[in-house]
Amino acid sequence: MKNILLLSLFIISINSFGQQNGIKESFQKSTTKLDESSDRKTLKEFVESIYINSLNTFEGEKPSINIDELSVQIKRNSGKFESMKLKDLNDISVGQLKSFEYKKDKTIEALYGRRGELFGMVMIELK
Repeated sequence: MKNILLLSLFIISINSFGQQNGIKESFQKSTTKLDESSDRKTLKEFVESIYINSLNTFEGEKPSINIDELSVQIKRNSGKFESMKLKDLNDISVGQLKSFEYKKDKTIEALYGRRGELFGMVMIELK
């Protein structure tokens, strides 16, 4: 009986490990470019669409929150990232961007809590 229990636990652990590796390999990075000539989205609208699209993949439901209150991380000349509300992105033009990155992983979840887990985080570096 003891051997059967140990064998069962061993098989379950192998199965769980295999599933975790399969999940990691199944994720692909997707790249979206903000091109002013394509559809004339503002930076705020572009970031808003990223957050909204990330919600659509979360069990198919959207939480009822004010999307303008979500945060983005902005890196200016100071050299460190600072938090900024989405509604304040209207003051930044696309031409000011040096880099733009969207992250949604365990690190972001640890740094930004539940909102980081649900929405991810947009990291913007300015010229």
